[in-house]
Amino acid sequence: MQYIVNRRLIAIFIAILFWMIGCSIHPKTEYQVSATETLGEGSNIQPSPSATATVTNNFTPTTSPTLSPTQIVEGVRQMYESNGGCELPCLWGIAPGKTRFQDLQEGLGQLGTFEDVTRSTDYFQKVSFKVAVTAPDDLIGIYDDERWSFGFSLENDVVVGILTGIGPIEKFSQPSLPGFLSYFGRPEEIWIEVIPNSSDLPDYAIVLYYPSKGIFINWRGTADSVINENEKGIEITACPQYIPTLADTMIGSYPPYFYLFSPDPQIPFDEISTKHLALEPSYRLLDDTSVDNFYNTYLDPSTQVCLPFSYP
Repeated sequence: MQYIVNRRLIAIFIAILFWMIGCSIHPKTEYQVSATETLGEGSNIQPSPSATATVTNNFTPTTSPTLSPTQIVEGVRQMYESNGGCELPCLWGIAPGKTRFQDLQEGLGQLGTFEDVTRSTDYFQKVSFKVAVTAPDDLIGIYDDERWSFGFSLENDVVVGILTGIGPIEKFSQPSLPGFLSYFGRPEEIWIEVIPNSSDLPDYAIVLYYPSKGIFINWRGTADSVINENEKGIEITACPQYIPTLADTMIGSYPPYFYLFSPDPQIPFDEISTKHLALEPSYRLLDDTSVDNFYNTYLDPSTQVCLPFSYP
C-alpha cells in the first residue's frame, strides 16, 4: 500500500510545539484588558465567508516590550490562572471571531513581539506572537518548553483561529485523554491517520473535533502493534491514553495542541484542517459506533485498553 506522507509537514508540527506553546497578558496597568471581558468584545465582528483568502498585509511590527521581566512573568501567571475571565475557545481574553488584531496588538504588545509568518499558500494571514521572557518555572511541564507563544489566523483583521500548545491552558497543562473527554464530552467527530516511520511500528495521529465548541485537539503517538497490513491498508492497535511529551518530538511524536475557532456546528473538519491549519487531506473519519466505543473506553482514567484502528 501507499501512505500519504509529508515529511516537511511533520517537521512543521514538531516546530509548532517548540514555539507555539502559549501566550500571556500584562499585569494590571492603564492599557490592560479587563479580566472579565475579551479583547474586542462588543464589536460583534463576523469574518466574511469569502471563497478566497483575505490577507490584508497591513501588519505593523511591534517594538520591544517596555514592561520589566518581573511584570511580564506576573502577567503570565495572572492570565494562566484566570484565562482572561473567559472560557474556551476564548483563550486569555482572545475570542476567535470577535477580537480585532489591532486590539490584540495593543493588549499583548507590552509583553513580546509579533511576526507576520504568512506564506503564499496560506488561506488566512498568519501571525505569531512570542513572549519576551520565559514562563515561570513552576508552570513549565514535560509537555511544553519555556518560551510561550501563540499563532493567530486572521481574516479582515479579525482573529479567526488560535494555535497553541497545552502549556498556557491551566485546565490541560497536565493533559489526559479522560480529562479531554470529561470536560468537552463525547467528540462530535474523531479523525485518525496512520503514518510510517523509520522504526518497526508506524505512528498515528488523532484529532478530537468539537465544531460546536470551537475545539480541535491533535496529537501524534506510536502504534502499539500492527494487526494486519496489505495492499489495501493497515490495521493497528493504538493506546491514545498515553499522551506524548515534548521529549517525544525527537522520535516523531508530539504532545497535544489546540486550535481554537469560533463555534459552528456546521463547519466541516476539512475547513479547519486544510484552510486554517494547512494539513494534508489524509485523515480518516471514525464512524459513530467507533466514536462511542472510544469515548466510553477512554472516559475511564484507569483503562489500559488499546483499540484497533484501520487505515485507510
